[in-house]
Amino acid sequence: MDTKIYKRGLSGLLIFCVFHFIYPQNKIVKNNIDTTSKKTEWYEGTGIYVFGAYQLSAINVQRNPFSQTLFNGWSAGLLIKSNSNPHLLLEYGRTLKTKLSSDWIDIYEQHANANALFEAYSNRSNRFLTLIGLTYKRLDAFYTGKLKTAEYSKLYKENTRIKNTWLGINVGFGYEVSVNPFLAFGVIEVPIVWSDVGFGINDFIIKLGIKQKIPFNKLFKKSKDRYHWF
Repeated sequence: MDTKIYKRGLSGLLIFCVFHFIYPQNKIVKNNIDTTSKKTEWYEGTGIYVFGAYQLSAINVQRNPFSQTLFNGWSAGLLIKSNSNPHLLLEYGRTLKTKLSSDWIDIYEQHANANALFEAYSNRSNRFLTLIGLTYKRLDAFYTGKLKTAEYSKLYKENTRIKNTWLGINVGFGYEVSVNPFLAFGVIEVPIVWSDVGFGINDFIIKLGIKQKIPFNKLFKKSKDRYHWF
């Protein structure tokens, strides 16, 4: 992927993070109308949402995600929304198994995040998203050593299963729109982790997915009606 795309994404990330973390987000007033005073719609308010997403992310073998191809993967998780910012976002994701070269086969990455999610409305059903939280990342791969690459030969033995793990901070921004009965969203995330080469950007992740609120009230009502004998 062209490094210009990464630079533009990071520039946008910084702009949105500064705006959303500094500017009051619990109430957005547009055209002198307080949007928080209107009737709550199906996609607003407290509740638990489930989501799934298609993702593109780098596999960090070379320790430089900006020079690498992005690989297919998926992510899923839960959003626990409160009455105001921030909300709790829990997610797990992974790339599909792939082959980078004859040196690296059967390789994939996983991540688990616990994020604080902030929302700011652009209108009634669309909103900007920013997030910050903790991330755990793991690389699983088989290193053959066939190419005798000096960079890898110093770190790994030939024909060895490699399992690297990192802890760090996850930051990101995105946009969400209502497509009844779902919420569709796009997010860019940048994990920053501690590794053997220091503290820095470990990955660049693009996610496109849908989110659905769990209708507990309807489920409990149906269950109560079904088993109400007296």
